[in-house]
Amino acid sequence: MRDDEETSAASKPPPQQASCGARHLIVTLAFTTSCCLSGVVFGWPALAVALKREGAYADKCADDDDECKSQEVALARVFTIGVLCMFGARLPVGLALDRLGARVTVVITLLGAAIGALLFASKYYAVGFALITGCANGVHVGSMHLAQLFSGREGSVTTIFNGAHQMGSLVFLAFLGIYGSGVSLSSIFRGYAACLAGFALLHGCVIQPSTRYRKGDHVSLTCAVPCLRAHQSVDEENKPGFVASAKAVIKHTVFVPLLAYKATILLSLQFFVAMLQPR
Repeated sequence: MRDDEETSAASKPPPQQASCGARHLIVTLAFTTSCCLSGVVFGWPALAVALKREGAYADKCADDDDECKSQEVALARVFTIGVLCMFGARLPVGLALDRLGARVTVVITLLGAAIGALLFASKYYAVGFALITGCANGVHVGSMHLAQLFSGREGSVTTIFNGAHQMGSLVFLAFLGIYGSGVSLSSIFRGYAACLAGFALLHGCVIQPSTRYRKGDHVSLTCAVPCLRAHQSVDEENKPGFVASAKAVIKHTVFVPLLAYKATILLSLQFFVAMLQPR
C-alpha cells in the first residue's frame, strides 16, 4: 500500500509556480477595463454638458425659453435611471458570478455595456445609459477575485480595483474634451462601444477563468504569448444553485445594513439632483 502511494505521488506532476509577469499582466488589463467602465456614472456632469451642446431633449424647450427646465428634468431623469441601475444590478451580478463564473459574467456585462453605448449613440439616452451603468458592476465585481493570485497582498490588489472604480469618472470628462475638438457625440460612443467589445474579447480569451481564481491558483505565459491558464481545482457538484446563492446573500448578516446604506445614498442623490434644477 505504501509503495502504491509513493508511486502515485511520484506520478503527479510538480505544482507549477505562478508567473509573476502573467499575474501582473492580468491585473493590469483588468484594471484598464475597470477604469474605462466601472465608475463612469460619476462622470455624469461632464456628459451632461456635452448632451446640452449636442441638443439632447432640446425639442422639449420653447423658442423663448432660455433656461429650459424640461431639458434639465429630462437629463436628470437619465442620470437617476443610471444610478438606480448601477446599484440595483449589483445583486444580480453577484449571483451570476456564483452560478455562471467570472468569464461568462464579465463578457456578458461588457457586451451589454457596448450595446448600451450604441443605443446612446443612437440618441436612446435613458436606455443606453442604464445599460452602461448597470453592466459596469460586472467588470468591477467580476475582477475582485484576481486579488487571489497575490497571496498575502489581496487587500492591496482589491484597493487598486476600488481606485479604478473611482477613476472611471474621468471617462466622460475625456469624452467632453474629444467632443470639444469637433468629434460628434455619436461617433464617440460608437468608438466606446467598439472598445468595450474588444475588452469583452480580451476577458473571454485571456483574463478571466471559467470560474474564479482562488488561493493557490496559478497562471502562466505559454510560448511567450499571453495565453493564460488557470490551475484550479473546483468541485462542480457542490456548486450552489442560483436560488441557493440568492438566499445565502439575503440571509447574510451585512445584507440588510448594506441595503439600508445604499437606499440612503440613493435618497440623498435624489435631493442633490433636485437642488441642481433651476428655480
